Amino acid sequence: MRAQIWRFIFSSFLLIVLPASQAVAIPFDSGLSNLIRPQDQPFQDALNSLIQGKLDEADRKFEQILKSDSKHVYAMLGRAQIALDRKKTAEAEKGIQAALAIDPNAPEAHNMLGFVRLSQKKYAEAKAQFQKAIQLNPKLWAPRMNLATIYLSEKKPDLAIQEYQSVIKTVPALSTANSGLADAYLAKGAPGEAIKVLQTWRGTDPNNPLAPDALGLIYFSQKDYGKAVNEFDTALRINPKFVPAIKNKADVYAAKGDFEKAIDLYGEAIRENPKYLEAHLRLGTVYVRTNQFQKALDSFKTAISIAPKFAPPYNNVAWLLAREGKNFDESIKMAKRAIQLDPQYAEAYDTLGWSYVLSGHFDDAIEALNTAKKIGGEKPAVLGHLGTAYYKKGMKKEALLNYKRALAIDKEASDAPTLRKIIAELEKQ
Repeated sequence: MRAQIWRFIFSSFLLIVLPASQAVAIPFDSGLSNLIRPQDQPFQDALNSLIQGKLDEADRKFEQILKSDSKHVYAMLGRAQIALDRKKTAEAEKGIQAALAIDPNAPEAHNMLGFVRLSQKKYAEAKAQFQKAIQLNPKLWAPRMNLATIYLSEKKPDLAIQEYQSVIKTVPALSTANSGLADAYLAKGAPGEAIKVLQTWRGTDPNNPLAPDALGLIYFSQKDYGKAVNEFDTALRINPKFVPAIKNKADVYAAKGDFEKAIDLYGEAIRENPKYLEAHLRLGTVYVRTNQFQKALDSFKTAISIAPKFAPPYNNVAWLLAREGKNFDESIKMAKRAIQLDPQYAEAYDTLGWSYVLSGHFDDAIEALNTAKKIGGEKPAVLGHLGTAYYKKGMKKEALLNYKRALAIDKEASDAPTLRKIIAELEKQ
């Protein structure tokens, strides 16, 4: 019986997630790039430097304009955008407010102030500023994009759809608007409409690999692997080095169980972009599924070197070390680091708890696993691990309760037969 308990399958999964974004991710555009002011060549020169990402050069040019015209509103906003790009929010707001004091009806200033409020998580104020910008200039698409993204995050896809459609009428080939509109239809539960949007976008902008790549992702989500691969191949015919399509194609082969092909494609994506985080994470997961422990470990450690403040690869390393019984001290250390980076990371608490179980620290295990359950809810794997921790502690009543709950939640789990035997043995005692 003890051996059965000890062999209870460690069924945590490797969490593959893209780097966490802000609560509302905005593809920020101040609106300045849409200004046409041919009579103001110094401003256009400064704006071109800003658009090219030459921030120091642009800042000097805007500053020079302001020396000769201290009330040049758009030069003020140019410097404010540079401050935003440098994450100097207070400095940016100061410049925006100065511009609004001169021209309260500058729509670009209201749009930028909305972005500042958004960064401060003042969502109602942010929306009000974006709406003000639209009121002042209905053709300015940047605040509509910002509003649409907020609506999408608020699970109001119909409102997001309206704004994205308005943007596309003005800028038909804008990638973020088309992909955003497709996302809004997906959020609404209308994948057919999302596909129509992307097909139209592909026709409008035939040399952009983003459209077929996005189409491929929808087909992939529907498990239509043939159409997905065709779309990714279309993207790669447009741009053979478009690494998202290479990675997405690899995902399809991994889902189909063709791990050798998937590994080759992930490797190709990594050769094109050695710092492509998701490709390293996906590759590590395939190595796990093909029992290539050291290669998986190397992939996840590379991911850590690329994104040292991103929690999931630390958890993946900890999970692997615990599963293989290689180094419990290191497993515990890595799981704790994941939790330090993301205190609400339930899977990392589960990994930490199981590492404690395997290393014989049952009180610590119970504490960590109960935290995992509190944060992430009652998941069968966590309940199973918690049951084992209680059993090893000698608390059989609590162990039985958690084992039964795990089985009740998922009667068809791969661990279910083992779990039933464990429960039967405990009930005899």
